Amino acid sequence: MNEEEILKKIAENEKLLKENIAIARANKEQIKKIHAYMRRTFLAKLIYWIFIILITLGVFYVAKPYAQKAVQTYKGFERQIDKTQNFLEKPQTSISEIKFMKALFELFSKNDKIVPVKN
Repeated sequence: MNEEEILKKIAENEKLLKENIAIARANKEQIKKIHAYMRRTFLAKLIYWIFIILITLGVFYVAKPYAQKAVQTYKGFERQIDKTQNFLEKPQTSISEIKFMKALFELFSKNDKIVPVKN
């Protein structure tokens, strides 16, 4: 190899090196943009999920009294069903209770004197 070829190779290598540096800088800028986009996306998702969680907790807080009322209503309904089942299974007990209540009512109504109110 003579000196001219060596100088051409050096010039060509220098040109390739400059192109490589330019490409590396462009890549670096692209990587910075991608990294910034990833950070913004992460923050947006974080804020989104915090918002969703807070809304959910707020809904539970607001709906709690209504849910408790619904549970109480359900339990009352369940007790009424149990009473009805007991009545259907043992009607004689309920009938005797009714007769007892009727006797008490008659006893108290005989002892009470109804006094008319004069105007």
